[in-house]
Amino acid sequence: MKLSIKQRIAFSFWFLGGIFIINGFITIVTLIRNHKHSEKISNVVLPGLQSIEDLNTVLLKSKMYTSNWVFLRSGQEDKTQLKKIHETEYYDIKKTIASYTSNWGQKKINDSLQKVFVRFEQLLVVEKEIMSALQKFSDYDDPVTKLEAERKIEDEVLPQSAAIMHSLNDIHAMGEMYLAQQNKKLAESRYNLRAFIIVLSVCIVMIGFLLSLYFSKKIIEPIARIRNIVNDLGKGITSKLNYKNADNEIGEMMVAVNNLSEKLQVTSLFAHEIGMRNFNMPFDPLSEEDTLGKALIAMRDNLKTSEKELLAANWRLQKKDHLLQTVAEATHELISNNDPNKAIEKAMRSLGKGINADGINIYTIRVDDGENKLYADSFMRWLQTTDEVEFKIAFLLRYPAYAQRHKSTWQ
Repeated sequence: MKLSIKQRIAFSFWFLGGIFIINGFITIVTLIRNHKHSEKISNVVLPGLQSIEDLNTVLLKSKMYTSNWVFLRSGQEDKTQLKKIHETEYYDIKKTIASYTSNWGQKKINDSLQKVFVRFEQLLVVEKEIMSALQKFSDYDDPVTKLEAERKIEDEVLPQSAAIMHSLNDIHAMGEMYLAQQNKKLAESRYNLRAFIIVLSVCIVMIGFLLSLYFSKKIIEPIARIRNIVNDLGKGITSKLNYKNADNEIGEMMVAVNNLSEKLQVTSLFAHEIGMRNFNMPFDPLSEEDTLGKALIAMRDNLKTSEKELLAANWRLQKKDHLLQTVAEATHELISNNDPNKAIEKAMRSLGKGINADGINIYTIRVDDGENKLYADSFMRWLQTTDEVEFKIAFLLRYPAYAQRHKSTWQ
């Protein structure tokens, strides 16, 4: 499919615009995803790890307060804190940890936490038994109760607390690994986005450079050639452009310039023929508004009319000159000859041939006093057909038919 220059330029702009749009879309999506990822790390992963550490702290406090419950009879503040852990603090931390770790998507961590919660709650049951056995000051005086409480501390509370702390440390380590993975993904996403932007920028620059070279070859170079031929036309030099592809705007411009050059060549040829006095050279104006063509046609018609008038005037001058020469020769014959009849005869012959007349007559004028009339009598006649001069009597006797036809002339 052949595209025009306009379509190619539009396609190039749309192509670059599409690349910018794709770049913007991918960048925005990546930034949004990175922002969500960063928010997840800041608002979910890190608080979850902190909650696990808090649970470990609660466990330590629970172990310490339980031990103090057994060995310190008057430690009322520690007893209050232990009760607080049993009533609210543990369950609040459990709920917080569950809300955070459930969004991690790590089944192993969630399963381990559930086991820790079960074991912690079992430990709380043992602690509650100790708390129930040693509620009053008098309970501490019972050696059996006191020894049972100490046994539970040594055999159950301390070992279970240590095991739970160890599990929490393992869970915290897995959480740290999960955090490192999330940070690594975020860093890779940022690196990929940066690399994508750099590569795309380089591609856009290269595409722009290639498009500039392409349009320089397809548009700027042909326009420069058109400019040169137009400048040559301004100098009177007519030439043509060779352009293979005429299916776009540049090709149409070159066809138009070549057409203009051809028309100017025809116009110059017409003007040359007029200069050579060839006024029959056909020529049609290029259009209704072709002032130059109309002016040349008017000039041709005016020159043609002027030539006709000059030829006619020249013919008349030649005729007059010939007539003057003939009259001069006839006058010379009249002057140079002593015999009047022979002089008139030679003058008539010379004059008749000079003016290419069919015949020449010489008349004598006489006046009839009685009738009071003027008569013209033929005296001599020269005819082109015979090249002879006849006097009246001889002429009538020799040419009776002619005398009959011109009877009125002889009388």
